[in-house]
Amino acid sequence: MKAKINNGQLEYFQQPAWLLGDATAYATEHGYKEVVYPTLAATQLLGSPTENETEITFDVVEKSAEQLMAEKLSEIKAQQDVAINEMQIKQVQTTAQTFDDATALDNKLVYPFWEAGIEVKLGKKYLYVMNGNLYKVLQPHTTQADWTPDITPALWKVVQPEGVIPNWVQPTGAHDAYMKGEKVKFNGSIYESLINANTYSPTAYPAGWKKL
Repeated sequence: MKAKINNGQLEYFQQPAWLLGDATAYATEHGYKEVVYPTLAATQLLGSPTENETEITFDVVEKSAEQLMAEKLSEIKAQQDVAINEMQIKQVQTTAQTFDDATALDNKLVYPFWEAGIEVKLGKKYLYVMNGNLYKVLQPHTTQADWTPDITPALWKVVQPEGVIPNWVQPTGAHDAYMKGEKVKFNGSIYESLINANTYSPTAYPAGWKKL
């Protein structure tokens, strides 16, 4: 990069559009010299440009105590802003876990995102971004890439809007069994569970279900 000093400021060389090829000789003939930037320590600044017969360089100036303090304050403030933002997010997400399902669905974007490799606890809610659904943890576990909420009903239950009746899904144990009064869609009809801890389908155990 070539430049020349004009009124104490660098004027960098710009190759004219009509000048084809290497413009080094042209720049040199017109007083432009190679610019060499010194290596600076964290406590130093570039000073005024100086030149000799072949190149332009800069004086090196030590930063004042005020400048060093201002830089440190700026650095720490940026870190502080990040820390406060992270704390606020955690507080919001902690509060959101106490919401009922209707309120949770109205505010689902504040929930933590599901991702592989995190430990999840029973009853906590996570947003699965691939389908936009909010899910509740049925079993504590460490998430895996091939255990996404949409294909692991033993681990996750989709949070449904009030009045929406979900399809019957085969429970895998007491943690996701149907409780008395829960309604499901099964083979085109709606059924209500008549018992607690119901792990049977309406056809496997008709006495446990009432067709509505």
